[in-house]
Amino acid sequence: MADTRTRIIGQEIQIVVVYNGTPYSFDVKSAEITANLKTLEEGYLGETVNRFDDILEGYSGRMDFDLEDESWMQLVSLIAQRAQSRDPSIKVNITMRATFPNKTSVRIMLSDLYFDNLPLTIGKRDEFVKQEFNFKSSFYQILL
Repeated sequence: MADTRTRIIGQEIQIVVVYNGTPYSFDVKSAEITANLKTLEEGYLGETVNRFDDILEGYSGRMDFDLEDESWMQLVSLIAQRAQSRDPSIKVNITMRATFPNKTSVRIMLSDLYFDNLPLTIGKRDEFVKQEFNFKSSFYQILL
């Protein structure tokens, strides 16, 4: 019987950043999304092993890309404005679409992102300038 499993590689992933309803496509070089879980552990008298539980503490991630136009400046500026409480209405979302070799696809959306450091790396003379976004979110949704 033929193996029907499919695996996916980076070329089948598209990431779109949406802020205030405007989609922006950056040529993302790499990205990471993490479900942040915490394990709780308690020991009780009369029991020989501990009891465990886990809780979800939200989601975090990062993505980095080479700068190709000025749209990243606008996004960094909006994020800074919200962080300074100048415009709390600013919302940033990320949507990722994964298209598998068998042509099925899934979309993942992280909504209302909050950001940690946003390093801009200016390397050597012969290297591209790159931007990294480090983010956190409480909302993760899979859209089939």
